[in-house]
Amino acid sequence: EKLYLHSKLQIKVLLNIINVLLEFRGLKIFEISDNHITDTVAGYLSSIISSNAQLTHFGIASGNIQDNNAIRVLQALQNVSSLQELSLKNNSISDKAAHDIAAVVSRNTKLQSVNLNENDLKTSGVILFANGLKNISSLTSLHLGNNRITHEAADDIAEVISSNTQLQELDISKNVLQGTGIATIAKALQRISTLMKLYISDNNITNEAADDIAAALSCNTQLQELDMGLNLFKANGIVSITNTLLGTANLRVLGMQRSKVTDEAANSIAEIILHKTRLQELNFSNNCCSIAGIVKVVQALQHISTLTKLYIAKSNLTDEAADYVASAIVCNKQVEVLDISSNKLQGNGAMIIARALKCICTLKELNISNNDIDDTAANLVAAAVYCNTQLRELDISKNEFQVAGVRQILKALQRITTLVKLNISNVNITDEAAEEVSAALACNTRLQELDVGFTKLKSRGIMHIAKCLHNRADLRVLHLQRNKSTDEASYDIAEVASCNTNLRLVNFRDTCLTSPGIVRISKALQSINTLTSLNLSYNNITDEAANDIAAVISLNAQLQELDISNNNLQATGLTIIARALKNICTLTKLYIDRAVEFNTASSRPKSGESEVHHGTALPSNEAAYSIAAAVSCNARLRKIDVSENDFSTLGAMKIAQTLRGIFTLTKLFLSNSNITDDVAQDVAAVISCNTGLQVLDISKNHLQHTGITPIAKALQGINTLIKLYISNNSITDEAAEDIAAVLMCNSELRLFDISHNKLQATGA
Repeated sequence: EKLYLHSKLQIKVLLNIINVLLEFRGLKIFEISDNHITDTVAGYLSSIISSNAQLTHFGIASGNIQDNNAIRVLQALQNVSSLQELSLKNNSISDKAAHDIAAVVSRNTKLQSVNLNENDLKTSGVILFANGLKNISSLTSLHLGNNRITHEAADDIAEVISSNTQLQELDISKNVLQGTGIATIAKALQRISTLMKLYISDNNITNEAADDIAAALSCNTQLQELDMGLNLFKANGIVSITNTLLGTANLRVLGMQRSKVTDEAANSIAEIILHKTRLQELNFSNNCCSIAGIVKVVQALQHISTLTKLYIAKSNLTDEAADYVASAIVCNKQVEVLDISSNKLQGNGAMIIARALKCICTLKELNISNNDIDDTAANLVAAAVYCNTQLRELDISKNEFQVAGVRQILKALQRITTLVKLNISNVNITDEAAEEVSAALACNTRLQELDVGFTKLKSRGIMHIAKCLHNRADLRVLHLQRNKSTDEASYDIAEVASCNTNLRLVNFRDTCLTSPGIVRISKALQSINTLTSLNLSYNNITDEAANDIAAVISLNAQLQELDISNNNLQATGLTIIARALKNICTLTKLYIDRAVEFNTASSRPKSGESEVHHGTALPSNEAAYSIAAAVSCNARLRKIDVSENDFSTLGAMKIAQTLRGIFTLTKLFLSNSNITDDVAQDVAAVISCNTGLQVLDISKNHLQHTGITPIAKALQGINTLIKLYISNNSITDEAAEDIAAVLMCNSELRLFDISHNKLQATGA
């Protein structure tokens, strides 16, 4: 009656299992995850569904299922009317399949749970889906996170909520609903009182929605989990919401990361902790309060004993606050996760916290990265590791540990066999310490993630570590960036890739590899179809490796991040790689800046020079058009950098025009891209479509006041800008007022570069 396939299987094994299932007639629960749903698999699944019309639970997760195959499976599901749970999360299903999803849910009137997180339904798809739910009133769980939903779908989501008054879980995180959309949905939530879990993080929510969110929380006093981090609230909005949380009775999880929490709001959170003595998880990272506000929150944690997860990264913690953190740990002896990364802790503060960690034996995740911790604390950090033998994740990167200190910690890891993630990057590891790294890895045979980047390892050390990873099958993430591995080590690295066919992230940035080494590794990576991130930047790659890199991309249709910047490709090689990108639709980050080596005949003129390439004769223009075609297939892009390539104005225009179809950009780099006033309107349109833009770089171009003015007017429509680079153009005083208005609209701006233009005293 029940079958769960939750581990990646070879395609032949998967097909054999599914083939046997064709004979089953009593299946009620079927879930499959982490397996690529090919055309053949989709056909078999459709047959299984057709033979088991009494299904109550059906799920495909992380299947990288294409729209046509998703539609085939969904059409088979339309013959089922007994579904209670439907999960299609993390599949990149687009709005093309929305009509069929709506048809499935409309037939299953007893549906209780729908999970469509991590897809690409967009606003139009979600509206169709919501219409399919019109006759359903039994939903208790609805997950629509990360689907590029804008405020235009808010009314339809609100209608679904109003019809399902027993709703207990709602996830609309990682969308673009903004204040207006969230306010509409929050008003609907005020009509129910059963909500237990609410996730609204990362939605560009502004203060205008704060009162409605607070009112919704006041109506749902049994709320157990709330994540509202990564939004754009102001201090008074946060205070309004946190004050309302005092009325909830069973709060277990609170996410307030990067929420501009001030000292006043910190006091309210401290009060919540004191009243909610069963709090289990708190994420308070990256806020705006002073050390006094942080201490107030941490002191409150000393009055509870149920905390299992504490995140206070990027909180300006110093050694003076370490005692309070240590006391909170001692009072909560069941702590499993501690993240104090990116603070200002030094040796003494780390020693105090490490002593507290020796008193517990439940720790599973420890992140002390990006502090100023040196070898004075290494012994106690090692002792804390030694006492917590169930440790699964350890991150000591970006500290001041020397070789001796790192060795102490690595020796402690040899007592552990449960480690799945290890990050020892950006510390002083030399080839002499590689032996201890290998010994720790040998004891932890189920390691999934390893980061030894930005160390002092050379080929001998990298080869020693890589040999230890041979004959493993569990590795998912491998960072070797900024080491002097050279092509000599590429044989062992390729062997690691060949053995670990479930690799998802590979980072070989700046590893002194040349094309022969990259070709060798790329050929090994062609046995993998699970990659989501590939970084080959700063490696002297030439066109010789382009076909093999393209083959890796083509075989990994769920690729999300690609960085081939700062190499020595020619336009031909870049075109080959860009064409391969047309075969995927999941990219969120694309970095190809300085990927093309400038040639003498068409090198970029410096700012202020009159020569501008307008024609289509440049060999790199074909690359620009191929990049534009790739962008058009990847509508979920969040970050793109095409700076410093040898594109003509027409090539830059083609890329900008294609970017107008994207609504999720947070970072856009177009520096030194031959952008003239003719391209400015297209750049302005891109900005207008991406109201969550945080970083814009259009420096080193040929923009005059007639070009920068429409761009500046578009920037006045957003308030999320953190960095703006417009240097090295030909901007005059005539554009000064519009640029000044941009600064007024973006109060969080941290970096503004307008140098090397033609401003006079009046404009400045």
